[in-house]
Amino acid sequence: MAATMKRKSRHHSKKAERTSKRTRTERPSSDWAGLPCELLHEILGRLKFVDQARAKWACKRWRSAAPESPLNTKTPWLWIPPQADELDGIKCDDGSHTRLYNPADGYLHATKAFSEQNQSSFCVGASHGCLILLDYYSSGSPYFLPFLFNPLTGSRRQLPKLDFEFPCFHRVRKSGIPITTGIIREYVVHKAILTSDPSDCESRSRFTAVLLSGGDRQISICAPFSDYSWAELEGDDSAPYQDVSTSDRGFLFALGGDFSVDVWNIRHEDSDSPFKVTSFAPSVPEQFPVGEKDGCVSRFYIVSGGDDDAMPILVARIVGEFVDGEGKVVGEDEMVPEEGSNHPPVCPYRTVGFEVYKMDAEGGRWVRAANLRGAAGDEEKRALFLGGGDSVSVPAGGGIAADSIYYTDDGWERMDEDYLYGGHDIGVFDLREGKIRRIDDEFEEDKFDPPPCWLVPTPAAELSFESLVEL
Repeated sequence: MAATMKRKSRHHSKKAERTSKRTRTERPSSDWAGLPCELLHEILGRLKFVDQARAKWACKRWRSAAPESPLNTKTPWLWIPPQADELDGIKCDDGSHTRLYNPADGYLHATKAFSEQNQSSFCVGASHGCLILLDYYSSGSPYFLPFLFNPLTGSRRQLPKLDFEFPCFHRVRKSGIPITTGIIREYVVHKAILTSDPSDCESRSRFTAVLLSGGDRQISICAPFSDYSWAELEGDDSAPYQDVSTSDRGFLFALGGDFSVDVWNIRHEDSDSPFKVTSFAPSVPEQFPVGEKDGCVSRFYIVSGGDDDAMPILVARIVGEFVDGEGKVVGEDEMVPEEGSNHPPVCPYRTVGFEVYKMDAEGGRWVRAANLRGAAGDEEKRALFLGGGDSVSVPAGGGIAADSIYYTDDGWERMDEDYLYGGHDIGVFDLREGKIRRIDDEFEEDKFDPPPCWLVPTPAAELSFESLVEL
């Protein structure tokens, strides 16, 4: 009996020793939490952005060791809304409609946050992580109900309804023309932007919504000092305006039809109501790309310089009326059918170039610039994002090319002219080389309805990246 107990004791002792050795030898290879911070930083830095965002929420140590989130750089993503054919019943396999394209790494993702209740809404802007959408109610006395929607978190915030008159739009409605995003943007709200992130606790109670109307191109705001009701902005001497943008310091820039710039302070901490700070009326160069020339027309944008004290930047976008597959502007007389075909070649409108101008305040003129750097003496390289949403200047790097202009289609007046194209004019322009890389070639669509726009994901949205599916 004693001998049997000794054998069992030796057996259990050896088994415990083997288990102990196995535990001691296997633990270092499986204890990821115990990896040195430098090694964790290297490993997490090699992950794709979405995988990295998910890994950072595994534990506090991983989060502190991970590289800085791309969301903190304020780099926009391309938001591709549900397309008309998808709304008619053709859907992605996983039921997702909305897609997000990251220009920094070239990856395309799908998200389920865009709910069915938003699919009949019209997008009139994108700013500070939110889409500005309009619901149109045609029964009785027609009106528009705007709201903010974050396509990553699914959060929604209602704004006061727009019940003022839009004569141009009412004429379109009575004519029986189908109501599309292009019609809404051309005749109702040309552009909508925000002064700050509504999801940010510090700015939630003081953000301001700015509308540039599509008819008379007047400016209206919805702000805390107006009890969040719509009010026309006073002092809009240079209206009708071509474009509007805001700076991080709470200034509103409006580009007049004569390329003057009106500036307002719309921070409610500084005053009970917005007040006009100054106006600039710089002259333009003789070779300024205004009007129609060589089969091209121009659209203009005003963009904050990217620095607190920087003057705004004027950007001229040159669009060819008819552009062939090689990027050459052609005339209507050159669009003849090929031999054996009865149909002329499809030559849609396309962006063929950009010109950038900086303000010489002392000389009172716009001066053409060769780069996108900010204030005088600032050597930080930058890139611009513009189109149907807010126009922003961001630091280059991390996959974003310096001195480049990333653009989306905002040719509202021509977006619905043909069923073969529209919303397609998306690309990147290299300001130094004068070359264009088309982004729309990376997608399967020739026509986008509704059109995509740039959207800056907010830091709060990082919690929701588990909803993204890589395509």
